[in-house]
Amino acid sequence: MMSPRDSFVTESIESGNNSKHSVNSLSLLNNDNDDNNSEFFGKSIGVCCLLTLIMPCVICDLFFALTDKTCVNENVENINLKQYLLGTGLFALLFAIISIICICIISKKNTENDQLSIMFLYIVNIIGTIFTIVWNIIGAVIFWGSIYKENICSKEITTYLFVVLIIRLLSIYGFIQQLNNKK
Repeated sequence: MMSPRDSFVTESIESGNNSKHSVNSLSLLNNDNDDNNSEFFGKSIGVCCLLTLIMPCVICDLFFALTDKTCVNENVENINLKQYLLGTGLFALLFAIISIICICIISKKNTENDQLSIMFLYIVNIIGTIFTIVWNIIGAVIFWGSIYKENICSKEITTYLFVVLIIRLLSIYGFIQQLNNKK
């Protein structure tokens, strides 16, 4: 049994009327379908990459904030590692959700909604970057400034915080260098 599209093309070719036009229409239909498939594939890859980069830290931040009993509740200047880890994990999760929504909304057709989504994502990115810089400096001061010196954390959380803070601070440095290069 033929689909309606196959039937249309077959009838047009058999009748000889506008067969070139009909084949071209079929070609355009396939190109639109290919564009939609490649756009969907690109968006899927983007979402997967985003989740692959963000979710491990989100899971570890929330895990250590909620389960560690050794040092996360030690207050340093009215803030503790539990608040830092919860803030970092939840903010990263929120950023991932907003980014995924924007990735799904933006299309190749470059409509007005796409431009608004891009502008919104850009503003969220700026606010998120400023928050991340300040929040990670606070986390580094809490961890290396007092808690690490006192050696009260378990080996697991000490290793995680040591590594993740270095990665985050190097990322901040790279971001600042990138901004300086654009000037």
